Amino acid sequence: MEYAKNIDKIFSVSEYIEFLNEYLKPTECVVQGEVGEKISKYPNFSFFNLIDTKDKSSIQCFATVSALRTLGGELAPGMEIRVEGRASVFKKNGGLNIQVSRIIPVGEGALKKQFELLRKKLSEEGYFDIERKKKIPRFVSAIGLITSKVGRGAKKDFEINLGSFGFKIVFFPSKVEGVFAVKELVSGIEYLNKEYPMLQVIVITRGGGSWESLQAFNSEELVKAVAASKIPVISAIGHEDDVTLVDYVADIRASTPTHAARMLSEPWARADEQVVRTRKFLQAQMDGHIRQITDTFIRFQKNIPNKISERIQLFLNRISHPLSIASAKMGGMKQQIEYKKALIVLRMKDTVNAHTVKINNFGKTLLLANPGLKLKQGYSISRDRLGKVIKDVGNIKKGDTINTQFSKGSIDTTVINIEQGVIHDRKEI
Repeated sequence: MEYAKNIDKIFSVSEYIEFLNEYLKPTECVVQGEVGEKISKYPNFSFFNLIDTKDKSSIQCFATVSALRTLGGELAPGMEIRVEGRASVFKKNGGLNIQVSRIIPVGEGALKKQFELLRKKLSEEGYFDIERKKKIPRFVSAIGLITSKVGRGAKKDFEINLGSFGFKIVFFPSKVEGVFAVKELVSGIEYLNKEYPMLQVIVITRGGGSWESLQAFNSEELVKAVAASKIPVISAIGHEDDVTLVDYVADIRASTPTHAARMLSEPWARADEQVVRTRKFLQAQMDGHIRQITDTFIRFQKNIPNKISERIQLFLNRISHPLSIASAKMGGMKQQIEYKKALIVLRMKDTVNAHTVKINNFGKTLLLANPGLKLKQGYSISRDRLGKVIKDVGNIKKGDTINTQFSKGSIDTTVINIEQGVIHDRKEI
């Protein structure tokens, strides 16, 4: 449908090649063939032809240094390989090629050779050093599990042998062989580290298989992803005799998925057994001590001499006399405390009464000074427009409005004339 929208468009050559490459992006696949005689090597990339051994059909491949590194050794003419990549058109010559992302040798002999070369290289770079391995907690409760959801053998074996100890499992489904397995396995490790940093261990597992089926676990990309994981990693790949590069870099290697599960569950199982044994031991020890104390006490009661009883009684008599004296003294002190308490209460009442008389006198004085009484006697109070009491006619002028308050009500007046002494003329408003 998208193609139909562009069929009437007139492209430039460059635009058309870009148009084709957009449609070729999803064409990622795996192609197997034989490396041609001519390999053009450059500092950052190489060109070579991949030839079909049956009819000699060929296609050019473009591989960067990182893609070539996935081979684990040197690319040589006549070598049978598989390349992972996608189709692309070069602008310079319009030629179709495969943009290679990964190279895998074909055949058990070639795979073993690649394995040894890559193992030596990664070992020299320190990826397998014991010093860099992370410690796994003794009692693990949160586990990240990376394996296939299709081939249920490894996943089922692992989960069954974990036992019922309340483990929290975060499962990341991934291809474990074939096309693009490496990318999914690497994505699983990166995802669990980013989204579930609280996990105590990651278990990466699958069942047994041939050298070819285990090839994803012999890739440099996956080795480096395991090494970069902040969460410790347990590898449980294949059968006991199967060894991969991931086994070398993992913090712990388990021979099988079942072995990995038991490594995590056995500390809990042993702890349960130890708790039971310890409880029984402590109970037996406690019972023995109680019996020993009881027996000793019974023997002491039977064999205690009369003189010891007399001495104990004498001792009790000696301490009882001082205690009686102390008790009498405490009785006298109690009486003194009660007397002083009553005296304090009496003094406090006298003080309160005196203050009450003073307060009543102050109230009478304030009542006599109340302006309301003066008003009832026929006096009035005049205030200016700001509400201040007018005590001097010098503080007002003609035309001012003043308020006069009487015992009952008030009036507003306008000043007509001002004389020192009495104001004769007022006009009520």
